[in-house]
Amino acid sequence: MKRAIRPDVHTRFLALVARVDAQVRSEQQDLQKRSTRMLARESRERARAAQGDGDPA
Repeated sequence: MKRAIRPDVHTRFLALVARVDAQVRSEQQDLQKRSTRMLARESRERARAAQGDGDPA
């Protein structure tokens, strides 16, 4: 027997899914920013090493 979902339960469920979705998107954006910063730093370090500004060996 199939029963209909109560409208109030459905509304709460949709709100919960929307909150979790927004949180996941925020975390993904944070990770993307962190990755971009790390790549930029590594690129700068490689450029410095290629110019010979690093520690003499």
